[in-house]
Amino acid sequence: YFPLSETLQILQYGYAWGAIDNSIYVLNKITSIESITYKDVPTIKIRSTHPLFSTPPEPLLLRHGLYFDIPYSVLEVPNRTIKDLGFDQISKIKLKPVDIKTTRVRLSSQGFLTEPNIVSTSEGLEITFNSPLSSIKEAIKGNQTILRLEGKGPFTVTINKRKKPAKLIIDIANCVTTMPQIKKSNVRGIKQIRTSQFKEAPYITRVVVDFEKTVPNISHITASEYIEFRLSSPKKLTKKKPLKTVKKKLRSPHKKIPIKPSPYLKKTPLKNRIIFVDAGHGGRDPGAVSSKKYYEKTYNLDIAKRLKRRLESKGAIVILSRTKDRSLSLSGRSYLANKNKADIMVSIHINSFVQSQANGTETYYYKYKDKRLATHIQKQLVKDLKRKNNGVKRARLYILRNSRMPSALVEPVFMTNSTEHQLLKSPQYRQKIADSVYQGIYNYFKSASK
Repeated sequence: YFPLSETLQILQYGYAWGAIDNSIYVLNKITSIESITYKDVPTIKIRSTHPLFSTPPEPLLLRHGLYFDIPYSVLEVPNRTIKDLGFDQISKIKLKPVDIKTTRVRLSSQGFLTEPNIVSTSEGLEITFNSPLSSIKEAIKGNQTILRLEGKGPFTVTINKRKKPAKLIIDIANCVTTMPQIKKSNVRGIKQIRTSQFKEAPYITRVVVDFEKTVPNISHITASEYIEFRLSSPKKLTKKKPLKTVKKKLRSPHKKIPIKPSPYLKKTPLKNRIIFVDAGHGGRDPGAVSSKKYYEKTYNLDIAKRLKRRLESKGAIVILSRTKDRSLSLSGRSYLANKNKADIMVSIHINSFVQSQANGTETYYYKYKDKRLATHIQKQLVKDLKRKNNGVKRARLYILRNSRMPSALVEPVFMTNSTEHQLLKSPQYRQKIADSVYQGIYNYFKSASK
């Protein structure tokens, strides 16, 4: 016979009694939280008497930050909230029990928080953050183009040149990006600068510089808050100037010569427009659910991808809020749209209601400048889908309120209506929805150019 509580105390474990399932849970004791900087890398240490394990981090819903759970743990920390951690990314860390055997760790930040690395150790957990890059700046100095990527180091850089097509590929290891995914360059000779989260295990940020002709010589330096690339050209560089209209002299004061516009100057309304397409919900947030197996988040992503392909075929630059089934906060969605300086934002959703008779198409807006976009999309959806017209509605939705560009949220059909859900199950019908939203966007830009 061994007294359980004393035995667990000697082994430095805690315990809890589960009344629902009549079980005793053996728990790891969380004894302290501290922040340190090791080799210029900020680290949060959650110390325990034994190794700890965590769930994958998830974004906070309405504010910047993340949370994760530590199962089979108990708090024995005198101060469960720490505000002064000593580095910029985290403004506050808070630990609290979720139930008798789970501790939740909440990391709050002032801005967009990058994905952390959470490692189990013999003394608990270590949390580190990949180096973030947040902005791109260009400058010209003599025959050099200076390209600066700004963020928080340390940075490890790999550079590759490609001749056909002419481009420079820059990979930054252990780095996450919140930079605009595309930047139109103001420097003559450079087409554009593209960024992406190239890999996530381990994290690698990729920056691609597309050149009009050839890739110049390059050198770079890294500092704690930026990476600077110097692109050398044999000729003195200048900034791109807008095209000037040249007036031809008339042969006679009485006769006008008709000048045909060059086919090379012809532009479609969508050419080089940056369009942010938000696939609503995702990850732990399924949105509307039908028959316990059909999720709104799946339909939203499928339609968003179809819409992206249509828009790109006409020269638009399309950025998706998500490309797979993952959680993304509402603040994260509007942040990405604003960061990329999108011309418009369209959020894709499928409607639902407690009464299955509810049906039809509706589009939402909030800001005054949103209404014309919402009206064009709603008009086209009603024309193509031939469902009941529920109208263009004003709603104080987070993503519409917090996006700086004209924005609209579409609800083409109701998942909770059996007739409309049956239509939605068809890939051809989802393509029809995407084509209709595309045409509404096209009409919006076409009418603006008149």
